[in-house]
Amino acid sequence: RLARNPIDGGQISWMLQQGAIQHIQTYGRSYYPADNVIMMAVELGMANQFIRDLSVDTKRGLRAKMERGWYPTYATLGYMHNPLKKKGEKEILRDPERFDLVRKMFELMLTGRHTVNKVWHIVRDEWNLTSRQGKKIARSTVYRILNDTFYYGDFEYPKGSGNWKTGGNPPIITGQEFDK
Repeated sequence: RLARNPIDGGQISWMLQQGAIQHIQTYGRSYYPADNVIMMAVELGMANQFIRDLSVDTKRGLRAKMERGWYPTYATLGYMHNPLKKKGEKEILRDPERFDLVRKMFELMLTGRHTVNKVWHIVRDEWNLTSRQGKKIARSTVYRILNDTFYYGDFEYPKGSGNWKTGGNPPIITGQEFDK
């Protein structure tokens, strides 16, 4: 891909015509200043249209997944995507290693006897809760988890859009517990 948009394509074409660029070699073609610019313009236009179509198709797929009740992005800590389903159809399941630990994290907060910082130290140092990549979780991750409505079953997609959906994932806590 030579250009991300028509402006970049026009600049590249102009620089090639003016001799500022002497030669462009792509996988399937070479471009020189003396070449006919119509072919390059057509190819740049086709590349731009491909990107526009890809964007529309991706958004449609994410919206369809959301309408089926599945969070259309990564599965958050405590959950995992069903590995037996193909991409775009993967529902969200309990992560057998982390689901109960995340539930216990909420339970610690619900006692009212612990700060978020104390809960973070417990889950990181005593329980060894890690991300799926095996990294120790950050304090900000604990704050994000404790403020994420996904854990009681509701999610907004895209964030800030006002489009709320009740998910098909098994909730870790109830709505009343989340509010508390």
